[in-house]
Amino acid sequence: MDVEFSNELQWMVVRNRSSFLVKKKHVKMPFSTDPFNMKKLHVPRFCGSIQSKAVMVEPHPGKKGVNFIYKKKDVGNKPRQSLRVQSFTKHPRRTMTNIKSFFKKTGYRKDLRMLALRAASKVYRCQRPIVPKKKAFKKKPE
Repeated sequence: MDVEFSNELQWMVVRNRSSFLVKKKHVKMPFSTDPFNMKKLHVPRFCGSIQSKAVMVEPHPGKKGVNFIYKKKDVGNKPRQSLRVQSFTKHPRRTMTNIKSFFKKTGYRKDLRMLALRAASKVYRCQRPIVPKKKAFKKKPE
């Protein structure tokens, strides 16, 4: 018999005892290191471990592109089977379009769309090669 608990009950358990919880001095809002927490704030809305629908964007192992990981709702009681991975290794603009269309076609959580796009953009920006600046030539004194 599979029993699923409500998000509110799970939050009551996880709220003060999460391994992802990070508290800092002189900061009222606690932070989270949960990989499925796109906003990195320790609040129930963005806590990926208790939400049935959550997304994560991480660098592709091949150093080019991103892995877009999302949870499937219908297998919530089997955490390993609930994760789906889509690899995007093409052009960054095409990746952004694919992520947008995923949220549009599946009706997934709309509040995570912009956060996922920002995370993918950040990964692509970090993967860009560093081009050294050209040195200006100085005129020789005559």
